[in-house]
Amino acid sequence: AGNTQLTSHQAHRGGVVAKDAPKTGQHQVEEALTREALGLFFDEPDRCSTTNTSGGVNNVVSYVQTPQGDKYILRIYNNGNVSAKVVFEHTVLSQLAQQKLSFQVPRALLSKSGNMHELLSSGAECCVFEIIPGELAKTTSPEEVGRATGELNTAMGKVSV
Repeated sequence: AGNTQLTSHQAHRGGVVAKDAPKTGQHQVEEALTREALGLFFDEPDRCSTTNTSGGVNNVVSYVQTPQGDKYILRIYNNGNVSAKVVFEHTVLSQLAQQKLSFQVPRALLSKSGNMHELLSSGAECCVFEIIPGELAKTTSPEEVGRATGELNTAMGKVSV
């Protein structure tokens, strides 16, 4: 019996599940895993700086600044290492991004291999998002939140997965 390894693309299609997921929420993943993820998207991962975000419960999310000063969001998924969930999320986001909305939806930066997300050696998926300018909606403006929610609900009705 030979040693079978799946490429990232094969793993995405097959919904591969691996054992070692990153820690949840605001916990940090090992520096080596973060650097591995950065190396899939950036030419100089060791020169990128990362800062933990203050939110998030399920995934490990960090701000990234490149040596050129560009800023992004790195997400290392903590979803039981089920790649099919990540494929679904990115399919939905891609279709929402094609619609004309009054607000922006997250847009993934393509990896050096041309993928929106990549499989790490731990079995977890990772991606890098462009930062959406602005501030989080305040609960003190329920009308604005309600309008955006209705618009998103209508847009989701046009998504085909």
